[in-house]
Amino acid sequence: MGVLVYPVFERDVKLPPARTTGEFLGRYFETIDEIAERAGLTPLSAYGDTREVPDGFRGTPEELDELLGPSDAWFDARAGASNLTALAALIGSRPDVAARLRNPGDVIDELKDLAQQLSIAATAGSRFRLDLAY
Repeated sequence: MGVLVYPVFERDVKLPPARTTGEFLGRYFETIDEIAERAGLTPLSAYGDTREVPDGFRGTPEELDELLGPSDAWFDARAGASNLTALAALIGSRPDVAARLRNPGDVIDELKDLAQQLSIAATAGSRFRLDLAY
């Protein structure tokens, strides 16, 4: 397994178990960002931690928090869910866009799963950001 993309919430949110791992979002992260940007949608990378990571740092998000203090980058979960849903629909409806991904169905499933989690978080009044696990 490679890089995983997963949400972190500003406050505790009771979520059903995720159906996906974020593996395909991690695998195609840069391509998904390019697809989003070309379509006028927000790229996944825009929802990440905005702190400057020191050169050579190879630790966990928790170790980065110890080094720099906790991140204060939080994003509107309802807007994020809407954006990810639109991105999934774009990939699903445009064969030319889907062809840029080796596993477009898996990417769509992960985008929809993440959008569902963000919708639940929005209802609970929480904001989010995306983190990466290596």
